[in-house]
Amino acid sequence: MTEQNKQSSQPFAWYWYDQHGCLYITGHDRKPDLPSDAQPLYATEQNKQFDTPAPDMHVPAMEAKWQWWAGSTKEWCTVGPEDTREAIIQAATNDSLGEFQHEEGGWNLGFYIVEARQDPLRLADWIESDELLERAEESMADSDRTSSENDDGPWFECTQEQGKDLEERVKRACDEWQAAHGLKFTCSTFSHTRNQEHVIVEVADDRATTEGSR
Repeated sequence: MTEQNKQSSQPFAWYWYDQHGCLYITGHDRKPDLPSDAQPLYATEQNKQFDTPAPDMHVPAMEAKWQWWAGSTKEWCTVGPEDTREAIIQAATNDSLGEFQHEEGGWNLGFYIVEARQDPLRLADWIESDELLERAEESMADSDRTSSENDDGPWFECTQEQGKDLEERVKRACDEWQAAHGLKFTCSTFSHTRNQEHVIVEVADDRATTEGSR
């Protein structure tokens, strides 16, 4: 922005990051209460467009660490997490996971182990413009804004380019909201897996164990 523009217009907003990297944006009337490192956002008088680069409003990539899990089937793990392969085998053994009787009459344990990550969720990754518009159409159809039973839309028609722009804007808003509040969303499933194997543990009469895998 030129010095002439700065002299002829006031910042319309200010932004800053706290010690956790969360973004804050507030109006110019809050200036006396802002931290010393707050940065201004300007708008030109001619077209009211942003004349200062927008701050970085994204959720940083969140990656969980690799950990070990065990389950009696490939689809569902009930033991873990543990930091090492040896630790998860011992935990599954202690839990008598997948106990079965072999042909000789003795007992073995058979279970699956896997190294996996449970990366936190980014809300913006689950936003699509088609679903937003479809939900709006359904809400409109159930409202008192329809003129008759045959008034079934569509009401919110837009081009493919406009729908893409809507999606990008909503994703940016989601990122800003999630970052500003430091929200970390999780789920019980794995985002990444590796090193899956089936482990057989022989259980002796005194419950001492020896491990094998296949």
